[in-house]
Amino acid sequence: IISPSNLGLAIGLPLFLLSSKFTLSKEIIQAVGAVEKMTTPLCMVILGIRLASVPLKEIFLNPFTYLICFGKLIVFPLFCYLCVYFLPFNAVFKACVVILAGAPCASI
Repeated sequence: IISPSNLGLAIGLPLFLLSSKFTLSKEIIQAVGAVEKMTTPLCMVILGIRLASVPLKEIFLNPFTYLICFGKLIVFPLFCYLCVYFLPFNAVFKACVVILAGAPCASI
């Protein structure tokens, strides 16, 4: 139950809710800004390290990989299309929902 995510939420939520009552020092704001700029490159490095340890043959010969890709790229956008088809929104909004449902996370 105690994880870095929960700890960050426990610290960040009160700071966010009480942000109009006090201001943080310049040093804290700079430290948070540095961590913010470091998050995406660090995640990419960690993912690259983890992917480098997996044999490519194992990835491409595993049928489960294709099943997950089919669900993410075909089934989920189709499900989203069926959900918004009957709603009273314009066609552009419906198209955006379907495109975002099928797009990779990093491209959004």
